[in-house]
Amino acid sequence: MKNNVIAIVGPSGTGKSTIGYIVAARLGYRYIDVGKIWRIIGAKVLQNGQRPDDEQACLDVAEAMLDAAQRLSPVASSDAFLADRLVEMMGATPGQPLQRGVAQATSRSTAHLSVRRIVAQAVRALYWEGGTVVVGRQFCYQEVFPDAFLRVLLYAEGQMRAAANTD
Repeated sequence: MKNNVIAIVGPSGTGKSTIGYIVAARLGYRYIDVGKIWRIIGAKVLQNGQRPDDEQACLDVAEAMLDAAQRLSPVASSDAFLADRLVEMMGATPGQPLQRGVAQATSRSTAHLSVRRIVAQAVRALYWEGGTVVVGRQFCYQEVFPDAFLRVLLYAEGQMRAAANTD
């Protein structure tokens, strides 16, 4: 189906975003940071005063994200900051420090299968035929782009990851 997708995956602090952005820029590909998409879902659920354990609350936010992605995709071409534009459409500010509890809320929201399906659709809606680099966890290639022509798994020792996560 989609043979010009590069999926870069790995745990936190391994350099996925940095490497993915550089690769996308050099190839002229669209860059999608799936982690940003998941974090905005966690943040919006909390902002709405709801719990990330509430599947319907997470699903409502994910469906709004899918709608925004479908409206954004046709006009964005190879926009390197596509996830940031999607974050803005969801009413948040890219680069803004996340409120306390967002990491945990994000983790809990990923547990809902129905939400995972909608997020996968949203990320697929952002796919660009000119080429797409998608970065995140295994979700990127296992559920979103299982047919990515290149899958890169990054790994770093714990000490290096800890240093990267404190910057």
